[in-house]
Amino acid sequence: MNVSYVRGQDKNQLLIENTLGETDSFEYRMFENCNIPGFLNLKTSYKDGKTYLAYNISSLQDVEKYYQNKEIGYETLDVFLHDILLAYDNAYTHMLSGEKIVLDPKYMYFDVESKHLFLIYYPLYNQTLDESFMSFAEYLLERVDHTDNKAVVLAYKFYKLVKDCNFTISSLRHGLFDKEVCAPKEDDIIEPSQQDCLFNDGNNDACAETIINDDELDLPKSKGGIFKNLFKKKGTAKESIAPSFDSNFDSIGNSFSDSLCDSRLGDISGNISDCVAEESHGFDYAPDKDESYGKTVFIPQDSPNLYHTLTYLFKNKSQIYELRHFPITIGKLKNEADLVLDDKSISRIHAKITEEKGCLYLEDCNSTNGTYLNGMPLDANDHIMLEHGDEIKLGNYMLVFD
Repeated sequence: MNVSYVRGQDKNQLLIENTLGETDSFEYRMFENCNIPGFLNLKTSYKDGKTYLAYNISSLQDVEKYYQNKEIGYETLDVFLHDILLAYDNAYTHMLSGEKIVLDPKYMYFDVESKHLFLIYYPLYNQTLDESFMSFAEYLLERVDHTDNKAVVLAYKFYKLVKDCNFTISSLRHGLFDKEVCAPKEDDIIEPSQQDCLFNDGNNDACAETIINDDELDLPKSKGGIFKNLFKKKGTAKESIAPSFDSNFDSIGNSFSDSLCDSRLGDISGNISDCVAEESHGFDYAPDKDESYGKTVFIPQDSPNLYHTLTYLFKNKSQIYELRHFPITIGKLKNEADLVLDDKSISRIHAKITEEKGCLYLEDCNSTNGTYLNGMPLDANDHIMLEHGDEIKLGNYMLVFD
């Protein structure tokens, strides 16, 4: 697909070139005249003698870029999968082909507040249902939050269902959501004594205890290592246990052995014993009394700032925000933005600052009022390097980069 991005006066658009130039087919008319739930609005646009399909992406974030440095938790994953299946149902209801739905995280957009997902229908796209869903399932295995037991189980269950070449949208919905996933009793670990099923089928006694092992998982070869440390508790010698999947699924682990002594633990720098008893809850290790960590270095008050900063006015007072980690998201949504600017002129996720090879870059995040650098508007998907003294205008705010 030949994709470009354009910023209009009040909206951001993703443009895909219509290489055939046809705009009068049933599919085009259906999307231009109907607002089909679960899909981005589609309009025909003409530029430089070429025909484009224009999709409105204002105030939405693409999945790939947003989760490049984040992991997908259970609640978000649950909404994503529900929305995808609903979108396919709506497409079939309107007599549209499922093979023309783009199930690529780069072109899947969502609302950061509600997490609801919107897909692209591209009439010239042609990928089988099996290919689209398998590619997306593998992406989820990589980006799922590996500390979230419920998210891991749901992502793997989706992968297993998709791996069945005879799946349908109906069978996916039945397999994923007819039995709800219930939360484990502990946030970070499922102990061997706990017999709670991750799938509440009314028969919790049937749960078996297994260790998730990469070699046992039927995963694509290129994704090896994904589940290696999913359920391992930090600072403990004991590997935690995950309940087995529902009986409809293959067993994905080995039985928990009588002893948790693992030859891989060995003797680490002479501070850890060769084997930790099953009842142990962690390594009993303390540094030697005479071990030195070095002296703390005093930094004078007039020393230069160790971080880049953004300086802006708020209620007639100068505020300084230190850029201590990247990416930095700027917006008014408190639970999602790193730097919160609470003003009606600011989008929920308005802009982002990223770091590459020691240089910082500014991006607009499909904001309503746009992002300006030294008076010049950033186009959608622009990636502009910041320099000392640059002025960044976001809605009613002016920020100075230093």
